[in-house]
Amino acid sequence: MGVETPERKQKVCLVTISLAGGGAERSTAVLSQMLTSKGYYVTTAVVVNAVDYEYSGSLYAIGSGKKSFGFISSFMRLRRFRSFLKREQFDLIIDNRSRPENFKERIYSGYLYKGFKLLYVVRSFRLATYFPASKPLAHKMIDRALGVVGVSKAIAKAVKEQYSTAKVYQVYNPVPLASIQAQAGTKMMAGDYIMAMGRLYDDVKNYSLLLEAYAASKLPANKIQLFLMGDGPDKVKLQDKAHVLELDKMVQFLPFNPNPYPFLQGAKCSVLTSHYEGFPRAVIESLAVGTPVVSVDCQSGPAEIIQPGENGLLVPNYNVAALAEALNNIIFDQELLAKCRQNAKTSVAHLDVDVIADHWDKLIQELL
Repeated sequence: MGVETPERKQKVCLVTISLAGGGAERSTAVLSQMLTSKGYYVTTAVVVNAVDYEYSGSLYAIGSGKKSFGFISSFMRLRRFRSFLKREQFDLIIDNRSRPENFKERIYSGYLYKGFKLLYVVRSFRLATYFPASKPLAHKMIDRALGVVGVSKAIAKAVKEQYSTAKVYQVYNPVPLASIQAQAGTKMMAGDYIMAMGRLYDDVKNYSLLLEAYAASKLPANKIQLFLMGDGPDKVKLQDKAHVLELDKMVQFLPFNPNPYPFLQGAKCSVLTSHYEGFPRAVIESLAVGTPVVSVDCQSGPAEIIQPGENGLLVPNYNVAALAEALNNIIFDQELLAKCRQNAKTSVAHLDVDVIADHWDKLIQELL
C-alpha cells in the first residue's frame, strides 16, 4: 500500500537570503518542510544560491553564490524573478529576508511582489533589520501585505506598537524533535564541556560576555571546557580575548556544522549571551536533545522558552557575575542539573514541527 500524500493546497513561495549558515535560514528550510507536509506546493527562492539545510519542494536561485551583483545584473535577475513569480502564479509569498534598505524594499514591495498576496516574517527583535529606516515605506509595505508574522510574542507586540498595525500574527519557530534527536544519535561526545553555537559576530551574539563569565566561573579550574561552534568575522578577536583571559587550553573554537546535535547532546549545558534574538533556535535545539540552557534575558525569546530551575536558568543580560554564578549553579548542583535535563525535551514539545505546521496552515487558510 502506498504512502498517503496530503491533498494539495495552494502554491507558496518562500523568499530568503539563502539556506545556509544561520538560524533564520534553518528556520526557512524547516518552514518549507512543514508547508509541504500540509499539502502546499512550495518553492524556496534564495538570493544567494547556498544550501546547508534540508528543504522540501523546489529551489529557485535569484542570484549566484555571492551577495553582491552589479546594478544591471541585479536588475536583470530581479526582472527574471518577477517573470517567474507571474508564470508560477503563486497564491502566497512569504518573505523571510532581512529588509533594512529603502531602495531595495521599494523594488521588492512595489515591483516584484505587486499583485501577490504577501506575508512578511520578522525573526529578530531588532526590527531595524526587518523594516527599512523610512517609516512611511515600512507602513506602505505592511499595508500592501496580508500581514506580519513575528516568531515570538515580544516581536509581535513590538511590531504592533512601533508600526501601529493590527495586521500582526505570532507563530513560534519550530523544532523538528524526531529529526534532531535522530541526528544527535545515542553516543555522547567525549569530555566535560559547555557549549554555545552561532555566528561568531560579537555585535549580536556577545561571546565576549560569555568568555568573561566563563573565566570568572569555577569551570576552568574544574577542567570543564567551553566549545564555541560557528564561523564569522570575529573569530580572531574572540580567540585573542580567550588568550588574554588565559583560556587558550580551555576554549575550543569549532567550525560551523550543519549537524551540531551530537555536540549539544554531550554538553553539560549550552549558553546564550546575545544582545538580541528573535526566538533562538540554539536554545530550543539544545533542549530538544535534553541539554539545559543558561541564557541571558535578552529581547526576545529566551524568557518565552526557558523555565528557570526547570529546564535551565535565565539571568540578567550584561552581568558577568550573574552569568558566572548561573554556570556554577547548573554545573555543580547535581540535583538541579538532573532536573533540568529530565524536563528539557518535554519543555519544547509544543514547538514540534507537527504542532507549528498546524499553526501555519491555520493562519494561511484564514488569510487566503
